Amino acid sequence: MTVSLERALGRKPEDLKDFVMARVLFEVQKRYMEGDPDPEDTARDYVKHLDNEELLDAISLALEDMKEQTI
Repeated sequence: MTVSLERALGRKPEDLKDFVMARVLFEVQKRYMEGDPDPEDTARDYVKHLDNEELLDAISLALEDMKEQTI
């Protein structure tokens, strides 16, 4: 099973907010897929401790994702 932005979000992303949320949830979903022994705590800690640089990375990747979708 592969992880995709649509699968991470639970639906097709439509706007920037959706794409950013999908990017953050993508990282969370990867932890579940990698067989983390306690994925819920790991995911919660990841989201809770997301720093500004990680958030900016997610926004940047989300903008790239949006651009690719419109091409």
